[in-house]
Amino acid sequence: MPRRLGWKWPRDSALLYCAKVAAATLLGYLLAVGEAWYAVYAAFSAALIVGPSRGEDTGGAANRVRGSLAGMLIGVLFSHLGVPPALSVALSIGTVAYLCMGMSWGIPAVRVGASLAAVTVLTHRGDALDYLAMRALNTLIGIAAGLAVSYLLLPVGGQAALARSLERALAAVERLLTALVRSAPPPDEDDYLAVIEALADLEKVVRDADKEIGGDPGALRNTARMAALACAGALSAALAHRELLESMGPAQAALHCGRAAELARRAGGKAALPPSGEEPEPADQAALQAFALALRKIDEALRALGR
Repeated sequence: MPRRLGWKWPRDSALLYCAKVAAATLLGYLLAVGEAWYAVYAAFSAALIVGPSRGEDTGGAANRVRGSLAGMLIGVLFSHLGVPPALSVALSIGTVAYLCMGMSWGIPAVRVGASLAAVTVLTHRGDALDYLAMRALNTLIGIAAGLAVSYLLLPVGGQAALARSLERALAAVERLLTALVRSAPPPDEDDYLAVIEALADLEKVVRDADKEIGGDPGALRNTARMAALACAGALSAALAHRELLESMGPAQAALHCGRAAELARRAGGKAALPPSGEEPEPADQAALQAFALALRKIDEALRALGR
């Protein structure tokens, strides 16, 4: 389903991100050294590394350092080779990409290094070393400014990021299960997409937490794993519910949705946690049925893909 365009006032984490970008940019600019145009590198380096959490900001800082290092080395090399400009810029960017991918730094580092190498080769052949020294210094100043804002001024740690992601995941689970209880109409694409996006967000939060300086990602993984399990269970339930609709119709399928209604209320925080050990049917039977359904859906998907 195509995304709807429209204005939405930034709030909560989105508004905090806007504030972090503005504060980091200002601090980077004020701390810059050298001529006025070098302040641009400090300002946008600070702005480009900040993100929604400290872990992502640390990862962004690492990418910028790695990319700048690759771009500087390759830019200096090709600026002194006397190669025609068109060929020089193509070869320098290709070499930066080759170096970054070979070092497993990834595409974000390539993008940083490519811009640095291209500017050096095309516009600073005569003063490449001076230009790169000042740009590198101001880039590092910008990175330090961005991390200072992220860790000291407007900190958002992995725990806070996971709390937001967890709320998003549980809301998506509640939405999908509520749609199952409704039966007619069945869940639409947006209901499924919300759960899938919540899964991706949980995975990103855990990866970012691994990069956070002084963080404890191990303490977050179990919570993220349980939330992901709830999302996967909701998707599995939706697949099974579709089978019920096709085999017995909406009226009969609705008779089997009492458990889904209860879980939807619990996911939304609208029902108390029941005593442990309550299962509507033996766990091994439920596991076998879920396993058989999952294999059948995998078979259907592979057939549709021509495999």
